Parts: sequence; structure tokens; C-alpha cells
Amino acid sequence: MYARYSSANQREISAEEQVRYCKEFIDAHGYVYVGSYVDKEMSGTNTRRKQFQNMLDDSRMHTFDIVVVYKNDRFARDMYDKAVSKRILRNNGVIINYVKEDILNGDGPETIIYESISDGMAAYYSRNLAREVMEKGLLPNAEKSRHNGGTPPLGFDVVNGYYVVNEAEARIVR
Repeated sequence: MYARYSSANQREISAEEQVRYCKEFIDAHGYVYVGSYVDKEMSGTNTRRKQFQNMLDDSRMHTFDIVVVYKNDRFARDMYDKAVSKRILRNNGVIINYVKEDILNGDGPETIIYESISDGMAAYYSRNLAREVMEKGLLPNAEKSRHNGGTPPLGFDVVNGYYVVNEAEARIVR
């Protein structure tokens, strides 16, 4: 099974909960559990995830023939990376089953349509979230001199979440 979540602050279902649901799915379908690939605090917008890559590598060794994933967006959010990764698995004789999206677990022609829509929605969600974080969070914070994270620039300190001039460093900048 494969599980993933993006950040420690994420409100989505945790990796542990995904694992629990996947194991229940495996038991309910009479599959044999052989192991888990879990990426913690890893974005699904790319495939540069250690456990994800281990899963793809192990599929080449025919270690398993089914991957159970909680939902399609836990597998990946970039539709192109997702297509390539799914192709690798399929070429290695591995099918993907989704716990919460049973409609994607078939091999009929309608599954192609549903899968395309689901993949597109996952990509949309990720890009839209990035835009909203910038427009509704980072930019308004910056306009109010609020600290958005990271190391403050030379000449500034952060006090109670706001930038304040550090006079000793500001002389260097001036």
C-alpha cells in the first residue's frame, strides 16, 4: 500500500489513518498485505518521494501485484507524473486500487473517463491552493509587514510575527 501527506500542518487524513483504511480494504478484499510505502510531509506535485520511488522500483522486481491507495490524490497530484507512474506500475503487472474511490477500481472504458477527471481535479486542487496561499496569505501578510517564515532579511528582526528594523544591521544595509 502507498500513503502520503503533504505537511505536518495538514488537515487532511494522516498517513496513519490512510494505512489503517488501506489495511481494512486489503482484509475486506482477501488480499495479502506485503508492506507499506509511506511518504510523510511530501508533496504529491512531483514523484521525488523516496517511498514512492521505492514502490516503483519494487514493482519492477514483481514484489507485489496490487497497490492500495486511500484516494487518487494521495498517489500523485501532477497528472503527467501520475500517468507515467501508473504506466510503470501497469507495465510491471501492478494494478492500483483506491479505498475511497471504488469507481476507479475497474478496467472498463468508463474508468478511463473517471480517472481522467479525478487526475485533473487533483492537479487543479494543487495549483489553485498555491495561488490562494499566495493571494490570500503571503501577499496580504507582506503588505502588513508580517513575517511569512524563514530567515528575516538583513536589517530586520521578527517580533510578535512582524518585521521590525534592527538598527545595527540596518546601518550596514544603508
